[in-house]
Amino acid sequence: MGNLFVTSVANGDVPVVQAIVLLAGTAMIITNLAVDLGYTWLGPRSKSSET
Repeated sequence: MGNLFVTSVANGDVPVVQAIVLLAGTAMIITNLAVDLGYTWLGPRSKSSET
């Protein structure tokens, strides 16, 4: 996928570059959401209600 991205940028293939950036961004958002939910589920001590 990296090679496709570099080739697409070099050839000026904008739709392919946009699709790869959109997929990478979506994957990053989903991964960050999963990690945040995992912290909440696995680490109940991190809740801000305890003072």
